[in-house]
Amino acid sequence: MSLHFIDFEVFKYDWLCVIANPITKTETVIVNNPTELDAYYKAHKDEIFIGYNIRDYDSYIFKGILAGFNPYDINEWIITKGLKGYQFSSVFRDYPLITYDLLQLNTSLKQLEAMQGHNVYESEVDFRLDRKLTKKELEETIKYCRNDVEETINLFTQLKGDFDVQLELIREFKLPISYMGKTQSQLVAEIMQAQRVDCKDEFNLNFPPYLNRIHKYKEVVDWYRGFKTDREFTDEEKKELYSKKLSVVVAGVKHDFGWGGLHGALAKYYGEGYYLHIDVSQYYPSLTVGHNYFSRATSEEGKKRYDMMRKESIRLKKFPELKTKRAGYKLCNNKAYGCMKDKYNALYDPLMANNICVTGQLALLLLIEMLEGVCQLIQSNTDGLIVKLASLDDYELIDDICWEWEQLTGVSLAFDPIITRIYQKDVNNYLFINEDGDIEAKGAYVKSLSPLDNDLPIVNKAIREYMINGTPVEDTINSCDELIQFQKIVKLSGKYDYVEWNGKKFYNKCYRVFATTIHNYGNICKVKVKKGTAEKFANTPVNCWVENGDIRARAVPAHIDRQWYIELAHERLRQFGGN
Repeated sequence: MSLHFIDFEVFKYDWLCVIANPITKTETVIVNNPTELDAYYKAHKDEIFIGYNIRDYDSYIFKGILAGFNPYDINEWIITKGLKGYQFSSVFRDYPLITYDLLQLNTSLKQLEAMQGHNVYESEVDFRLDRKLTKKELEETIKYCRNDVEETINLFTQLKGDFDVQLELIREFKLPISYMGKTQSQLVAEIMQAQRVDCKDEFNLNFPPYLNRIHKYKEVVDWYRGFKTDREFTDEEKKELYSKKLSVVVAGVKHDFGWGGLHGALAKYYGEGYYLHIDVSQYYPSLTVGHNYFSRATSEEGKKRYDMMRKESIRLKKFPELKTKRAGYKLCNNKAYGCMKDKYNALYDPLMANNICVTGQLALLLLIEMLEGVCQLIQSNTDGLIVKLASLDDYELIDDICWEWEQLTGVSLAFDPIITRIYQKDVNNYLFINEDGDIEAKGAYVKSLSPLDNDLPIVNKAIREYMINGTPVEDTINSCDELIQFQKIVKLSGKYDYVEWNGKKFYNKCYRVFATTIHNYGNICKVKVKKGTAEKFANTPVNCWVENGDIRARAVPAHIDRQWYIELAHERLRQFGGN
């Protein structure tokens, strides 16, 4: 099946699109010509059109032109008024279009260009022009549009795994190929054969009998029981209820209980010894099946499918050649919980989502109570615990306690290899090193970065090298000669009017910033004209150098302020208790 990458640019009196087919290696540029666009559509309407934000923008511009509307009116409807494209006209239904949207990283295409070190190319033509484009402006816009299509193709090659997973699910469950245009959550609802139900009992919680075994921390169970009711709440009342949380010290660690999972950790903790990561296998899917916490919108066949996928995703772990199929099953199992909280999804059933979340937290609380006194609690998270053993001789006793918990709850636990060293800022930011030398890291400061998530990479690298190998951060930072490793990416939000740097105004949205020893450059600010205020971008140096060109092969210039990066690395390390 052919793939067509498309991008539209719309002005008041002009429109154009660039369409590229990397399979046939062809490009089509259409300017103000509905007849030509219609011909392309008719020739390829049974194939897939891919874009960045195609679901909410480009597809409606496309259909609007086919239907004879002025695309500028649709653009104003979506961009200026903030309304949904499908609300513009029911006629859009007469023009079916198979789409796949790459907008899934909660960031702009320009930011992704910057992350990868590409030229952050933004058009010099004002999209608010109140006249026809000149020939030169049209050529510039085509160049800009072509760049966006090329970047979209590049992005697709890196995220093709997600495309393959969605296609695999559609084929397995014999769904229409048009479902490639659905969000992952919408696709899960279709696979579960959901039929929307009216849910007004959001807090009529169900507590499994084994939670009665919680004694020392019974106040937490009682706190949740205090919410139990079958009355209906207004949106404002629900917002207030969901904002409530209970802070309790459990096993010597401060914990926050609420409606989003269990969270507790020793802050700024560094330790060596013998640690166990007690991980709950497929926690929410297991609770869903074992406690019948399915959305009440799920069909009986949908329940069978869900349980099949849960079991198969465990079995297929042994078959790496079937990783796409396994990834699809895991996606469905994990997404179903979020669907139950989405009032626009057919699986919407917040009571069942609350049952899963609350039971999950309290069941882990029971495990902590059963383990207390046998080992030291280091961290509690939504689906597992980290504990420190006084001696390896305690391993069997902990294993026996965990087995007893499994018999009570019907949920399985797994022990990862023994951890020997831990750096922990908080529950969401840590790095573990196990006895095999493998690394597990979570959080912006210590995670392994990728080309699509590449902000201040040299600082992450310096921190990780220190934690893993004991390398001083100065050595890592001073020895690096790749400019891209020193980049900081900032984006101008719609709340601000322009950017100010080095005495000049800039109206682009995305900027690649570096610390420099050239003091007269100053900082980079975002400006609100109405308030007359200039605010420095967060986490940027006092003296900045801005470079939005292609830097992939560029070395570090002499004026880069390496000391700024060194001090930032030390500051972040101190937050992990390891400096």
